[in-house]
Amino acid sequence: MNRVLVTGADGYLGSRIVASCLADQRDVIAWIHARNPIELEHRSHALKERLGGDLECAGGDLLDPDAFSTIDRLGISAIVHAAAVTRFNVDRRAARRVNVAGTSAAAALAQRCPRLERFVFLGSAFAAGLLEGSIEEGPLAPDGFANNYEWSKWKSEQVLQEDHAELPWTVLRAATVIADDESGACGQLNVVHDTLRLLYQGLLSVIPGEPSVPVCLVTADMVAQAAVRLLEGPFVGRFVNACAPVESCPTLDTLLTVAMDSFQACPEFRRRRIQRPPFCRRDAFELLVQGLRRHGGSLSEQVAGSLAPFAPQLFLRKQFVARRVSMLTGRAFPDMAALLSRLCERMLATGACGNRAGVRAIA
Repeated sequence: MNRVLVTGADGYLGSRIVASCLADQRDVIAWIHARNPIELEHRSHALKERLGGDLECAGGDLLDPDAFSTIDRLGISAIVHAAAVTRFNVDRRAARRVNVAGTSAAAALAQRCPRLERFVFLGSAFAAGLLEGSIEEGPLAPDGFANNYEWSKWKSEQVLQEDHAELPWTVLRAATVIADDESGACGQLNVVHDTLRLLYQGLLSVIPGEPSVPVCLVTADMVAQAAVRLLEGPFVGRFVNACAPVESCPTLDTLLTVAMDSFQACPEFRRRRIQRPPFCRRDAFELLVQGLRRHGGSLSEQVAGSLAPFAPQLFLRKQFVARRVSMLTGRAFPDMAALLSRLCERMLATGACGNRAGVRAIA
């Protein structure tokens, strides 16, 4: 029996990878993080309700020595490791335990699967850290990192290359997900959406970043489709940048213009006469964040908690080489500026722009 084990199966991207596997007529074991049997039952039921069909679920803590004791390893032909903490403001200890050690545990399981053909690691474009210039689809050697999340995704790649070189692994580096698909709908808000919310609410007096910096984005369905296609084909031991190619990447200035133009269609936004915030230097934004943190409060939480850990990337000119993802999916990337406009329309229609719930600082 050829079965695909997907870790992080009830996460935002993990659940879409499971759905893509099912649509591709693949037999799936959905691995769900759970602290106890009751939590596993609850989360398994929720995932089955979302995806429908007869889905086998298993779960526990990846770092538990007996985590996979109930899994028939003989039947597993592929593993997609999508489990991770994706917060930019994650602390080093949690990043090391969940992302790095979790990848080691999943790779160790793979080594104990005698019929394993593929191990796909769902990585991140932010593994490039503070690198600038052309980012190839190959090993990375960053000069540093803006946050612990970036470090952990790079370190996880190192784990595969150095400790599990004999595995048939492939690294799929996902850029920031702007939407579920080309419709502009989005099932999980991340740093892009939180920034749009702050902009709509008039809480951003300045925008950190260089206006001409390209912003690398992707849709969730493209990442999921690429992950499933990587379960076969000539990509063992290779890296795939799941990012829009640089010629398709809007600049930060373009994104701000599109967002402001989209919000101007809302009478409430026009009534408040919110002006387009100017761009500011990195040192000036860091001083602003320090001041907000000293005073505390809601605004401090939103700006310092969400945008600040990501802000250094908005000053770096990266050009991701992304030849393989379109080859895998057979699709061209959508116009990201037009997609952002549809996303803003959706956020306005659903009330997401005015929601003052806590930020998530998610990649």
